[in-house]
Amino acid sequence: HYIFDYALRCHASYVNNKSAPLPGGTRQEVEQLLRRLGYRLGILAAAYPSTVRNDERMEVQITWVNTGVAPPYRDYRVAFRLKCVNATAKPVTLVTDQSIRGWLPGRHSIKATLNLPDTLPTGLCELLIGVVRPGTTQPEVRLAIQGRDPDGWYSLGRMEVQN
Repeated sequence: HYIFDYALRCHASYVNNKSAPLPGGTRQEVEQLLRRLGYRLGILAAAYPSTVRNDERMEVQITWVNTGVAPPYRDYRVAFRLKCVNATAKPVTLVTDQSIRGWLPGRHSIKATLNLPDTLPTGLCELLIGVVRPGTTQPEVRLAIQGRDPDGWYSLGRMEVQN
């Protein structure tokens, strides 16, 4: 039991038992350890304007929480997607320079400024969030919150886009 607690205190992300068998009576404890390893990111709060103009800057504030025992070690980036409800236009994905690397357990607040394109259709849009690998626009990190869509994005809510 001591060694498992020590691994968690040291921000363990994975365990390698090599080819040794598990000692008798430890399976339940090993399974508990495995469920707690690594990072687990959730969103506590999100603030953004309810109305924006296309071709403008928009500020989004997000309060995250890492309820795991370790920080993310990869340089994943926070990204946003605007999906207009009544338009046939493709969603607009905006990747920020906000990295999640090194977020130890606890709260982390970020402020992102998004440059909205002038091609963004007017009307009601859904604001989604995801965590992507740099250079890509496809979410790779599953968050510890509900509401994940089939593409890996999580809805923060809706907003009105005006000219």
